[in-house]
Amino acid sequence: KVTVAAFSKTFEFLQLKDSERSEMLKQLFSLQRFDLSFKTGSLQKKNNEAISGLEGRILQIGEVSEEKLSESIAAIETLKNEISKNQAEQIQKEARLRELEKQRQLFLRIQKETEMPVKIAPDPLSCVVLGAGEVLEEAEIHPGLRNALVSSRSL
Repeated sequence: KVTVAAFSKTFEFLQLKDSERSEMLKQLFSLQRFDLSFKTGSLQKKNNEAISGLEGRILQIGEVSEEKLSESIAAIETLKNEISKNQAEQIQKEARLRELEKQRQLFLRIQKETEMPVKIAPDPLSCVVLGAGEVLEEAEIHPGLRNALVSSRSL
């Protein structure tokens, strides 16, 4: 389309504000179909949001310096050493647990085969004292055991 405007209208056109002039040109030449302001506006908004997000992430990371990097590396090494130490302790404790389970199974077997209670004492002296106490208690319950204890004293 070609439009011829009168000279007086041209003067008015030049005195319009930018937005009004743009609007008039859109109407005169049917430029609405080429209007990219919405698309560019939304792209600008997305870019601004992305920039804000990146700036926020940079702030979270903080300042990076050689000193902070060295401190972080040292902390990582310390943690690695602690993990190795803990793993070694765990292996030892698991081995000890397996050994204790074997002992428990042995005590259960002894208890079953002898039909007598089996107890574990923390040290040898406790074992003797607790064992003697158990024997005396059993002697009161079983007369045969009492007779055996009395006859062994006379030896």
